Amino acid sequence: MKKIIFLFLIFNFFSNCSFNNNSGIWKSKDSPKEKYTFSKNLKDIFPQKVQLEKEISPKEMINLSLSPLTENLRWEDPLFNQNNNFNNYYFSNNFKTQKIGNKITRKTISKNILFKENKVIFFDNKGRVGAYSLLQNKVTFDFNFYQKKYKRKKIKLFATSKDNLIFITDNLGYIYCINLDKEKLVWAKNYKIPFSSNIKISNNVILAVNENNNIMAFNSKNGEKIWNFLTDKNLLQTSFINNLALEGINLYALNTNGSLYSINSNTTNLNWIANFKEVIGNQSSNIFMAYPLIISDDKILISTDKSISLYNLSNGVEKWQLDVSIKINPIFSKDFIFLITKNNFLICLNSNNGTILWSQDISNLLKKSLVKPNLKKIGNYINLKIADNKILIFTDKAKIIQIDPYTSKVVSLNEISNKLGSKPLFLNKNIYYLDNKNRFIEIN
Repeated sequence: MKKIIFLFLIFNFFSNCSFNNNSGIWKSKDSPKEKYTFSKNLKDIFPQKVQLEKEISPKEMINLSLSPLTENLRWEDPLFNQNNNFNNYYFSNNFKTQKIGNKITRKTISKNILFKENKVIFFDNKGRVGAYSLLQNKVTFDFNFYQKKYKRKKIKLFATSKDNLIFITDNLGYIYCINLDKEKLVWAKNYKIPFSSNIKISNNVILAVNENNNIMAFNSKNGEKIWNFLTDKNLLQTSFINNLALEGINLYALNTNGSLYSINSNTTNLNWIANFKEVIGNQSSNIFMAYPLIISDDKILISTDKSISLYNLSNGVEKWQLDVSIKINPIFSKDFIFLITKNNFLICLNSNNGTILWSQDISNLLKKSLVKPNLKKIGNYINLKIADNKILIFTDKAKIIQIDPYTSKVVSLNEISNKLGSKPLFLNKNIYYLDNKNRFIEIN
């Protein structure tokens, strides 16, 4: 009987206690009440939404510049360069499509392919690394680092290339180096914790992030760890992976918790930090999604699933911010930023101040154009680039839409014979990609 009375009193006590932030039960330094204390002077980086998805025509002649045209002969980083900034590429603009290689016999090839010295470097979900020679018209290198015990695992590789070397990290915790010319493994290390970021190389240092959001630096000659920089960890795993960008000696890392770190990669000193996770009430969301960082001159563009903002690269001061939901990586071309929203609006921003220069529903642009296509055959918009001073929108039904960045008018609608199976590469004034049947295609 005494035990029953005691249990009844305990139950009654806790039933009348509040476990919310105002309760006096929790008094540790990590209590919700103390953790989420906000000053009235703090700026809300997620203010009330601004309506961007309405049609706005260019009001006058736009006196701004795109990035200068560049000719590219290699593609050694999935995000093109250290800044993750895709150039304004030379393009012959003929849209003649031809198959220039035999089918690569792999079931699942990563959409991120690399290109160097007339070789397409590709990766599959079993961890195989291959090189297809366009000169010899065959696979000349086929390498699998993994043993039979990993046969049933889906292996995710993150890769970049420098000189004749390919550097790879994976979701098993391995980092290794392959010599492409000698077709052999140079070195390999296992750091146990899965990697979860793109890779950057600064001089002879490899930079990557693991799934615990620890930024790590390795010696490119032997894979030995040089330093480790801990950042805040997200409680939940999402499909977003840590993203890195480099400008000189400074590394910029956007982690899965929505925190952007600027770090001196030589000294590991922190330059500045900002957080872009959405705050609802006094609670921070555990889910964070974003697109790769883009650096242009002294500015860095941060695009999340909720907003797009521009920050000063050296001190982390915000220049402007807009609420908008985008569906694919935006393009940052000097004075312009181009983006496609989830509702299929193509928006052109002045990168200097964030003002909208024009905003157009892409379907309406096509309807008003001279091409007047069957919209059901256009497909979903899957990639956005700048080439030959025009906006190029790629669709999953083998269409490429060209749009004038100054007038927002459709220049052309081009049908290519093969659907994209990889992300497009711009090389030697042409466009290259693997199609959905793993054949290498050239558009000139």
